[in-house]
Amino acid sequence: MDWILRKIGLRKNNWVEGTETDRSHLDEIFDFMRMESSLIGTMTQPEEREIVMKKSFPPPDVRNPEMILLSAMRLSNPRNIMPLLYTYKRKHEAQICEVIILPYMPQSLDQLIGKLDMIDIKLYTWQLFNGLSFLQNNDIAHRDIKPVNILIDHDKGELLIGDFGNAKVIDEGKASSPYQITRFYRSPELLYGVSEYTWMVDVWSGGCVMGEMMKGRILFPGADTNHQLSLIHESFGPPSYADFIDMGVIQVTNDMKMDKSTKKRSLKKHMPSSPKEIIKFLSQVLQYSPLQRLHGEDALSHSIFEELFENDRVRFNGQLTSSVLHRQKGAASRYYNYKKVIANNRGKESPSIPTPARTPDKSSFSLI
Repeated sequence: MDWILRKIGLRKNNWVEGTETDRSHLDEIFDFMRMESSLIGTMTQPEEREIVMKKSFPPPDVRNPEMILLSAMRLSNPRNIMPLLYTYKRKHEAQICEVIILPYMPQSLDQLIGKLDMIDIKLYTWQLFNGLSFLQNNDIAHRDIKPVNILIDHDKGELLIGDFGNAKVIDEGKASSPYQITRFYRSPELLYGVSEYTWMVDVWSGGCVMGEMMKGRILFPGADTNHQLSLIHESFGPPSYADFIDMGVIQVTNDMKMDKSTKKRSLKKHMPSSPKEIIKFLSQVLQYSPLQRLHGEDALSHSIFEELFENDRVRFNGQLTSSVLHRQKGAASRYYNYKKVIANNRGKESPSIPTPARTPDKSSFSLI
């Protein structure tokens, strides 16, 4: 096939041109990819679009779990999830370099913190929780929700959850590493070291991200685990024994309880300019008990988002918010057994990745 990469960004302004059959240029690209985890480029065929090439060098007989998960998710046509366009594999010296090719998004959310008005904060929060709802319905925990992993096209008002390198299909009753998610966005059960947790850890992270958009900086900037818990205690008080049980904390020790010297404040103190309705929403999301955290359809239908669906509500650039959300609204087109597809492909040299349920354009296939 004539798969053309017209521009591949090696360093800031250093570009390489080449085609799939142009070995000299591909060698240069892959040599550089040993030093850089991702490259930005322009693909001209089979369609013209900006892309990101993200590489990995998995050990022998090990599949890239992010590639397998993203490939499987294409079947379900998820909203607000970074779609996989292609995969590409090339032998480099004694190693195999696997590349996933993704759409290019101009910004990540961390670049917009402190610059968003209330309409866009609500718009991006709704899309974030919409993407999380899809993952939760399929027992997938992203485990690294934070602004830098949330990709934005600010002109279009569109959001995609990216970077699934830490994502995992959660098996109930099976242990997972609690040392996941950047500390500032880590849920209390993980801070307490619980190893049997659910995708509700992402709901807490999503609440922290919205709080950061409102505050203009990190909501709970803990210097270490204990300080992180102290900041959370300041806002919500100590967990109850029922909360500890719901979090999966088997034994409550004295050091887990709220330090008596910690002065309890409210969440409002962290975001003094935030409307009461926002504080109320976040207080429902940021619950100690995972079972009590607002999520899914209950979160998406919350009253704070109602104005976004009004026909006359516009963004800073005149774009109707309803036009953005109507493209994103709705469940995935179909469910897929992600546990099975990942298990079946984990040890295979050439994974049997499912094809899309529907083909929106010519780019929806893999180059393995």
